[in-house]
Amino acid sequence: MTTPDVRRLEIRLLGRSSILRDGAEIALPRSRKARALLAYLVTTGQPQSREHLCDLFWDGPANPRAELRWCLAKIRPLLNDDTTIRLLAEGDYLRFHAKDVTLDVTRVRVLIPSSSEDAATGSLTQAAELFRGPFLEGLDLPECYGFDAWCVAERQALHQLHDGVLRALVQRLQDRPDTALPYARDRLVLDPFCEDAHADLIFLLVAMGRTSEARERYELCRRMLQHELGQAPSARLEALHAQLRAIPRPLATPSSSPAPSLIAPPLVGRERELASLREALEGGLPLLVSGDPGIGKSRLLQEAATRMRQEGVTVLSGRAYEMDAARPYAPWIDALRSIPTPAATLPPALQPELATLLPELGSTARDTGDRNRLFNAVTQVLLGITGAGVPVAVILDDLQWVDEASAALLHYVARAT
Repeated sequence: MTTPDVRRLEIRLLGRSSILRDGAEIALPRSRKARALLAYLVTTGQPQSREHLCDLFWDGPANPRAELRWCLAKIRPLLNDDTTIRLLAEGDYLRFHAKDVTLDVTRVRVLIPSSSEDAATGSLTQAAELFRGPFLEGLDLPECYGFDAWCVAERQALHQLHDGVLRALVQRLQDRPDTALPYARDRLVLDPFCEDAHADLIFLLVAMGRTSEARERYELCRRMLQHELGQAPSARLEALHAQLRAIPRPLATPSSSPAPSLIAPPLVGRERELASLREALEGGLPLLVSGDPGIGKSRLLQEAATRMRQEGVTVLSGRAYEMDAARPYAPWIDALRSIPTPAATLPPALQPELATLLPELGSTARDTGDRNRLFNAVTQVLLGITGAGVPVAVILDDLQWVDEASAALLHYVARAT
């Protein structure tokens, strides 16, 4: 005796909606309301009266029941097949019968029945794979108020569940940073403004030895917090940044083999300009590199910085950004933070003045309203490094975006030294 082949159905509502029958995707109706009705019946799994469905999806038509019958005619062939009837009509009620069906929304809630912290790592990994995007991505019906409210609530609940799954995986896999890294990146895609997710990513990059990328991530997060949220980095982020500053920056030497993504393009035909930079450095003179956009000024400064570091020069680098134009001293903050082990290098007597720019020093900022005290403290730091017999070069790039306070500090340092 042979049994009829059971045709399995896989319904995906996380990300782009799709239905697969025996592994083959089948076309969904073009009607957004038909697809929304299908998703509502499948997700709720409860008997729904025709009157409730008409109120949920139709407010305007003179005959909403006819509209409902039309949509049901479109979705029945998707759910039913020769062996199984899954869309059941029970009097005035409709119900989805989940026989031989895999539904991603149900599956993630079975894998994570309570909190992500209590779930097994294997369950967390499976759940993370099921999240292909937001619930009913791209399927919004703002004119259907009842359905829209239900959809938004489901989307937010599943968003929180997804975030919890990724957060738990990153925490569980910290001893395997290469495995945890994709989950940390996915969490940032889920919420680009999550400071904790940025901190997790920086921590993993440092653990993998990818300190340059970690520094870039910190700067991106810091600027985003400042300009979008008006916030300073948290204590955790500043602690990670202090750890990054304690790690020596790699020097380009003939024996080193930097990763391909970090190799700068070759510098061609700039030996005269490099000679001028060297002459200015040896003479202790300020030098302005100017020219049309795109001719390679930043690349020239990068090459000069590399060569100076090879010769034992301490290079402090900062860069002005258009978005930082309203943020006082932004390029100088970057430059001071590039000092190797600044907490140990900066004289304690100057730290209360410098804490205005570097809150991670842990000192109480001395706000006297006299910026000359701050300018003098920065100058004394630079002179203190050179007094130890170490040449110092301060490179500030993209000065067209520099703020007024940074320009005034630059003028003061150049005059005072």
